[in-house]
Amino acid sequence: MNLAVEQKKDQDLEKLKLLSNSSKNEEFRFINGILCRKNFDPDGKLWLPVIPKHLRADILRHFHDAPTAGHLGFAKTYDRIRKRFYWPGMYRNVVRYVMHCRECQRRKSVPQRPPGRLVPILQL
Repeated sequence: MNLAVEQKKDQDLEKLKLLSNSSKNEEFRFINGILCRKNFDPDGKLWLPVIPKHLRADILRHFHDAPTAGHLGFAKTYDRIRKRFYWPGMYRNVVRYVMHCRECQRRKSVPQRPPGRLVPILQL
């Protein structure tokens, strides 16, 4: 799969492509023909590829549903994705995806109050 070709197919990225051509823009740039966004997180890569809409579900599945992903919650899933990729509305997409994950809903435990102080029934 060629990400540059896939980006050209996505009409939603047109605004970002135009923005990257602006001389005032320092947030978006084409690197080797791939539209990238500058990453301000010191733990991640400097430039993150912008993911087209039709590939986002694959990335969400890979970082949440795959056997090596572990069905982590949305915070950890989001953190793993945001260090490698960018797309507009990513946080909202990750939250929605994890909240609607059937496997997570099935295994999620219901929060329970801790038991109260134990008091003996009879004192001898």
